[in-house]
Amino acid sequence: MSSVSGLVGGYNLAAYNASKGAVRMLTKSVALNGARMSPKVRCNSVHPAFVAGAMVDDMMAQASDPERALASMVRQIPLGRLAGAAEVAEAVVWVIVG
Repeated sequence: MSSVSGLVGGYNLAAYNASKGAVRMLTKSVALNGARMSPKVRCNSVHPAFVAGAMVDDMMAQASDPERALASMVRQIPLGRLAGAAEVAEAVVWVIVG
């Protein structure tokens, strides 16, 4: 499990970006190694954007203007809304099951 933060950097999220970027690169390395095996082994990671829940709630609690901060988050998401935990879980199941 990674995050969109493993794909793009944030000015105030260096450690989080680094950890999620590491998951992304580990996934790629394992996938390349698995492709050489017999039988072949797949490796994938999921990179959701902001998901409604405790992490976003904590971020909003720390924001000086939570409404504005949430609106800024939502503007960065192509669907124009936060994801739900069930949506992310469904994506993970789809990657696993196919």
